[in-house]
Amino acid sequence: MPYLTTSDSSRLYYEEAGAGNPLLFVHGWSLSSQIWLQQKEYFSSRYRCIAFDLRGHGRSMPSCSGYGIDILASDVTLFFDRLCLSGVTLLGWSLGALIVLAAYPAVRERLASLVLVSGTSKYCSSTDYPHGLPPKEPRSLSLLLKRNPHKAMDGFLRKMFADERQAEKGFEAFQQDVLSMLPFPSPEVMIPVLQTLETADMRPVLPLVREPSLLLHGDRDLICPVDSSHYMSTQLSGSQCTILNGAGHAPMYSRSNAFNSALATFLGKVYE
Repeated sequence: MPYLTTSDSSRLYYEEAGAGNPLLFVHGWSLSSQIWLQQKEYFSSRYRCIAFDLRGHGRSMPSCSGYGIDILASDVTLFFDRLCLSGVTLLGWSLGALIVLAAYPAVRERLASLVLVSGTSKYCSSTDYPHGLPPKEPRSLSLLLKRNPHKAMDGFLRKMFADERQAEKGFEAFQQDVLSMLPFPSPEVMIPVLQTLETADMRPVLPLVREPSLLLHGDRDLICPVDSSHYMSTQLSGSQCTILNGAGHAPMYSRSNAFNSALATFLGKVYE
């Protein structure tokens, strides 16, 4: 199994398939690169698909240096450097969108485009940002993770699908295809990463982006409100915002046909 070793001796698991222009996938909090399984299958016939597990997630080792946004972003840069990537479409889902934006200044010269899925530039709402969830949401989840990790994760993951309408694949299939493949990270990983999700603010990066950008978001998302993508679309010059009606927080899984079609159309224009 392929791994990259970081400067602090953490080992990051990754998979790649296909050849051509590279697509680098970054998953979200508590899950793994397995969430992108339907994209790897679909796009590897035309592109070089690379997906890795964040520190402490999936098959990657826990971090020796914490889980701050800069550390997580540096791991994205590591893949660009070690795999000699250029002309990349960098895709981030949920927390992964924040990580992608944090990595942007370091990799911008090697990018072809950005894709932010169910993403946000700031997860929690504040006096100057009404498009997120109240800070009490991640804090309450952190407390529950300390007391009852199983209950905390079951509630969070079910919420990803709770308001979904006419899904191609629902929570039961998700349990089989994604959750059964790998164990959850430990609370010692999930809680500090959740704190990073709560505090990271990548809004200053948005005006810097000049590459084509696609924002994909379900209008039934209860984890990252769809308004967060509407906001980013006003800050990203030349961006395209595609709202998937009836979709929840994981449209690349629950609505893979519509998701892959929208992404394929976008990539066709980027690499034409």
